[in-house]
Amino acid sequence: MNYKLTQNNIINIGGKEIIYPHETDIKSITEFDNVICFFTFPKSNDLNWSKIETHQIWKNRCDSNPSELFCFHFNGLLKWKFPEKNIVGFGKIDIENLKEGDFISTTHYKNYIEKFNGKELLEVYVGNFRFILDAETGEIYDKIESR
Repeated sequence: MNYKLTQNNIINIGGKEIIYPHETDIKSITEFDNVICFFTFPKSNDLNWSKIETHQIWKNRCDSNPSELFCFHFNGLLKWKFPEKNIVGFGKIDIENLKEGDFISTTHYKNYIEKFNGKELLEVYVGNFRFILDAETGEIYDKIESR
């Protein structure tokens, strides 16, 4: 493991401490060959949802501290930051385990495998959109509306 989450808002990568605002949680830490990716999310575990004012507090946190996706080198330097905010989630795409049945046609499957062979892919969800991007560079390959 090339990182250590020392607090909900503090991560140590390559001996460098990266600190996010106090009302932030670091979520879904995923390692690739050369980068570590994670997203930040407004802290929610300290809120009492039975109180009516909590919803306004949550709205304020989301407005002032939207969820964001970051990828860092193992040396602790920022490699790239996803340009969209309000990340709902992200995950690694395992190209080797994709099956032809996962695609609408054999041609789509073959084209996908040929295009992305040897790359480490990430899928990122923001609102109604799914983005496919290169985990190493942050280059966005595709943006798909998902309903």
